[in-house]
Amino acid sequence: MWPPGDRRSSTTGCAALALHPFPVPGTRRNILVHGPLRQYHIMRNRIRLYWRGYVPLSWKIADLPRLMFKLVYFPLMVAPRLENLRMMLKGVRDGIAGR
Repeated sequence: MWPPGDRRSSTTGCAALALHPFPVPGTRRNILVHGPLRQYHIMRNRIRLYWRGYVPLSWKIADLPRLMFKLVYFPLMVAPRLENLRMMLKGVRDGIAGR
């Protein structure tokens, strides 16, 4: 079990960090912040979806600005900045390579 107040899940035994909203400056919106490893998987999987025929073109076009926003925003605003950038770029690379 994890100590009381710890952000890790005590029901699954998993050491995953809990999601927490992070405000986007200049807007009323929040984005959910995941750890660097989860950012890797999100980036890799979204890149892989771009090559799937069953994914609507409208989603692909709408998702590209979101991908670019996250590639800029997370390394600048969300700690650990360099680790976020490294893992997200690795996810993009692995998504393009089909890994």
